[in-house]
Amino acid sequence: MTQYIRAAQAYGVVSATVSQAASIPSTDLQKLQARIFARLGVTPGTSQLGTEKSITVGSVTKALQIPDSVYAAAVAAGVDFSDCLYNSSTSEGTYSSTSETPTMSQPGLHRQICLAIGDSLTEGTTGAGSYPDLTVQANQLWSFGADSAGLPLTYSLTTATPQSVKTNRWAHEKSRIIYDFGHGGWRCANQSGYTYTQGSPWDVNVGQMSYIAVASSQQICAYIFLGTNDINYADLNGNAGLASDPTAGSPDYFTNALTPLITALKAQYPTIKIIWQSPVARGASATPLNNKFITIASYAIANKSALGIDIIVDSRQIPQFDPTTPTVTNNTAYYQNDNTHLTTDGYALMKPYRRAAYDLALGFAVPSGIASAFA
Repeated sequence: MTQYIRAAQAYGVVSATVSQAASIPSTDLQKLQARIFARLGVTPGTSQLGTEKSITVGSVTKALQIPDSVYAAAVAAGVDFSDCLYNSSTSEGTYSSTSETPTMSQPGLHRQICLAIGDSLTEGTTGAGSYPDLTVQANQLWSFGADSAGLPLTYSLTTATPQSVKTNRWAHEKSRIIYDFGHGGWRCANQSGYTYTQGSPWDVNVGQMSYIAVASSQQICAYIFLGTNDINYADLNGNAGLASDPTAGSPDYFTNALTPLITALKAQYPTIKIIWQSPVARGASATPLNNKFITIASYAIANKSALGIDIIVDSRQIPQFDPTTPTVTNNTAYYQNDNTHLTTDGYALMKPYRRAAYDLALGFAVPSGIASAFA
């Protein structure tokens, strides 16, 4: 027999956006699965506890059909189903198949689960009209790091996004799954009373990347590549601006932008490893924007532990992106004509740094040729 369950809502009527194009019910089911896994434990190879189906109850929604044995074990382990919208061994209605799965379900096999958090640079598709290769997932920044030598990959772009890439050899010492959390125009946090005309803040949208069931044998880490939009947007639209660090005034990038995001991530995943990359050059001159980026990098390195950062990638040590030499953005081999977004070759230059950062979180040494960029 089967238990038929419609999960409680993970998000209120007025809520942050959910995982890109994923349906809200699929995100609700992900939260329910995480609740069950928290009691039963994540069994390697079990990425889904039942079959997801569509059902029309007022409107089209999703339900989970769970085998009786699994449901009984969950109840015995103390899982609370009392807030579920439906929970019975009796079918609620007519169920139809769906291509969706609970958002970000993972098989509990890979050594590392990675959240690639960023803006349009991490998303990597801006400018694809001029650079068609940017539509290819393998050329997009979020996906970099799963490409260790000898590791075949599988890219996923289903109805239940976010996009992801995983190494097929899950038993490999560097096996990982990377989830895409890059959105154009996004930033760490909004500043109270400031006016924003595009994008959203990640600190109050951590729900997009929440409720991944992590096995005890797995490491979870976040690669945060954010900062340019926090500074730039706070300096626009008549806003008072955002200082580079606490010594330069208030509000500042660390106290009011990066730290709230890190705090929100650690509240969801207490053991998460934080990788942070300093902003790359933006604009072609030594503007206040690039000068702030330089100060931000220096302050982060000097205060890494206090900020809760485990690994820093210093973009000043990557010559093609160094904000201390902002004319690098005029190099159209690596930067697009907007002096902000990168070309396919520009993104490719980032690949060894992201791979090395994820490897370093697992305890592997950084290759000597790029070690100077790591703090």
